Amino acid sequence: MIMQATEVTQLMQKLGHHDRGHQVGAAEGGALALGADHACGAAAHAQAIVAEMFQMFLGMVTERRNLSDDAMKLVSDGRVFIGRSALSLKLIVRDRRRVRGDRLARERARRDEIAACARS
Repeated sequence: MIMQATEVTQLMQKLGHHDRGHQVGAAEGGALALGADHACGAAAHAQAIVAEMFQMFLGMVTERRNLSDDAMKLVSDGRVFIGRSALSLKLIVRDRRRVRGDRLARERARRDEIAACARS
């Protein structure tokens, strides 16, 4: 999981935009302002938020896909898994009923759209 920030303060000022932020707490100067020089350990705080969100995501995947901790260690290093490899690792589920239901819903929407055009 990556949280990316770009320093755009000077660019925005050149464009005539002056940001006004609101905050609660002791951090001064917009602690999580994108790209600004961070005071009060805001960069470390932002990193902690990313790490916490990543752990929450891993917990949800582990629970919802019924994976062991060892299985999660294999897939949680930042690599991307698609298709058959994701299917074999239980990161995705192949459900033919859902695929068929989605296809039927699209066909019904097309028929409804054609009927609405014909009535106009």
